[in-house]
Amino acid sequence: MRPKTKSMTLVGLDRDGLATDDFSGAGRTFVLDGALVLPAGSGVYTADVPRHIAVYSAGNDAADVFTITGTDRYGKVMTETITGVNATTVAGKKNFATVTGGIVGSATIGNIELGTFNSAETAWIPVEFNINNPYLVSITVSDAATLTAQVEYTLEDPFAPGFDEHSCRKFKGIPEFPCRAIRMRIDDFTDGTATLNIICPR
Repeated sequence: MRPKTKSMTLVGLDRDGLATDDFSGAGRTFVLDGALVLPAGSGVYTADVPRHIAVYSAGNDAADVFTITGTDRYGKVMTETITGVNATTVAGKKNFATVTGGIVGSATIGNIELGTFNSAETAWIPVEFNINNPYLVSITVSDAATLTAQVEYTLEDPFAPGFDEHSCRKFKGIPEFPCRAIRMRIDDFTDGTATLNIICPR
């Protein structure tokens, strides 16, 4: 297998980049009016790269559920439910390429905001399963980068029908036994670029 690389550069988090100071009652839909919703008034957020979406609560909304709708990196319709928190920000776990809407399940205590978070995963990169030697996997970062990156791998086939990149079984660390796909996760991103490097020794 030829060496494979995958780079990711994120724009830093924007807590209200999708919806600003939206005090919502039960069943109310978010108004996507943030600075990242371009063109303004389109009602659609398009991500710089597929990434996690976050909800900020000014009050204690730990009993609330927020449903985000949009599309994944492959253009398929995707939804995610995010449970609220108490006066802080909580991020989802799915990588949205676009966000087209959001609904609040019940009345919130205070203002809420919808935005981007500084975390994301690359797409799964398929690798050869039947090999005798472990993959050489590394992550390199650009100069002065501020981020945390790690390797994840899965034993599931990313080409199998029904494969869900968000819910498949995944493991962290450097694969030391045959696996079917590898990806990179970035957290705490502020600036820079991270690159995943995969080499299969023979």
